Amino acid sequence: MGLGLACLFGLLAVGLVICSNRPGPKAGFDGGEMELLGVTHGVVHVCPKAFPWERVSWLPAGLLKRLPSSGYPSGIPVRAPSLRVWMALSHAPPNSTEWYLVAEGTNAIAVPASAMAVKSVQGREILQVGLSAWPRASGAYRLVARRRLNSAWAPEPLGSIAIELPPVPTGAPLVPLAIPSTNAVPNESWRVVLDRFDHGWRPDGFPVLETNPVPAASALRARLVSDDPSDRGWFLIAVRSATNAAGNVLTPSVHNWLSTRPGLILTPGPWPGEAWNLALEFARNGWFHPDELVPLPPLSIDGSGDRSIAWRTNVHGIQLEVHSVGLAGEKPEESVLRVEASHVPVGWNVTLAGVTDEAGRTCWLSPRGGSLNATKMRFRWRPLPGQSVVHATLAVHRSRMAVVTLEPTPAR
Repeated sequence: MGLGLACLFGLLAVGLVICSNRPGPKAGFDGGEMELLGVTHGVVHVCPKAFPWERVSWLPAGLLKRLPSSGYPSGIPVRAPSLRVWMALSHAPPNSTEWYLVAEGTNAIAVPASAMAVKSVQGREILQVGLSAWPRASGAYRLVARRRLNSAWAPEPLGSIAIELPPVPTGAPLVPLAIPSTNAVPNESWRVVLDRFDHGWRPDGFPVLETNPVPAASALRARLVSDDPSDRGWFLIAVRSATNAAGNVLTPSVHNWLSTRPGLILTPGPWPGEAWNLALEFARNGWFHPDELVPLPPLSIDGSGDRSIAWRTNVHGIQLEVHSVGLAGEKPEESVLRVEASHVPVGWNVTLAGVTDEAGRTCWLSPRGGSLNATKMRFRWRPLPGQSVVHATLAVHRSRMAVVTLEPTPAR
């Protein structure tokens, strides 16, 4: 009886091993091959090709050690529920390879993904491609690999493979605002005007062609208006997050936020077909209040090379350290002020508010010293002829936040 039961379990294990080793869909990849191993969802991800006893957590560790091992990595935990696409590549992907998901046959939806090499198994690179958010509609999509060359997409993808996505968990429906519209902010004297929100753009502001599937961005134009004539100068500087009804969260990077053209290009772009809660951030480059201004000691800009300053102060709990002033070394000639900030809460900004010479003449300047949330900043201005000493003023000021619910339309 015991021998027969052991044989039965042995046959069952062999059958499960054979089923686990069945090949998945394959496609070409960079002169080699890639195989789709499967898709997982949740907070702990185990390779779908792992043996069944490796995909459960209740078996004793001693028993697991006696059972055959697939060689695939064990459960990989993540902080929040996410989707993982498991791939096996014949060779490691080239440097600067990026992955993204597109709807089959169209670029109406394109979601960037992050890839992580987790292990080499049987001479193949096992890749886990992560999606923190994915389309609500399940169905046919393609996972595409493409290289970036000097910040531009290579003309042809390295490869793509068809995948089926599981349904997105349902959530309370979101009701989008009409566009254009004006949205009152509770307990505030200012309002948000929403002019445009559409999907299907490149980060450089040109429409994406559906025949060339690359990750599409979304364009958002919004303004902050106030009845107070002294409350001026606000512009949309960031979208901190975009959350849909399923709880998927996108954290977009923004382009053109210092451009004279109003609005932001968001990558990844919230896709059409569902509403999103957008956390908007508005900031200023001028019209500061006296308690926001930080006059610096006179700065000597006569001569070449950097001049050390080592001046420190604390404003609104933010520590500022002015390191040096020097020349940018390019034409037209510009002076550069290097400033470092620490203990900066989210939503606070450090801006170059003004630069004048001893006669009170105003210099052209670039108010922002770096990207959003930068703590090491390089502020630039163009000195006037004959200037040797200037007076610069920084501003430490707070952004305004608002959450609006919008649904993007396809770009035209």
